[in-house]
Amino acid sequence: MQCLEIKPLDPVFFRNSAPFTMGDETTAQEMFPPNPSVIYGAIRASFFNEGNISLAEIRKKTEKLKIESIYYKKGNKAGFLIPLPADICKIK
Repeated sequence: MQCLEIKPLDPVFFRNSAPFTMGDETTAQEMFPPNPSVIYGAIRASFFNEGNISLAEIRKKTEKLKIESIYYKKGNKAGFLIPLPADICKIK
């Protein structure tokens, strides 16, 4: 298993897929942690930065990619996200 740290160049905001339409409610529903598909997309998109690479090559490089867990890191402190309902359990 490999661990991959993703550092965004700009602030990131994960939200639901509701459209921003002029005149509608101007708030967005936050969604954290993001769906694994967002992480898969970010990893695959990073291959395009390598230069002249085809979609078939990217598909081949990432066909065995599997996300086991999503962890967060703030500063030098790392943590993990506990899925519901385990987040309300007390560890003895």
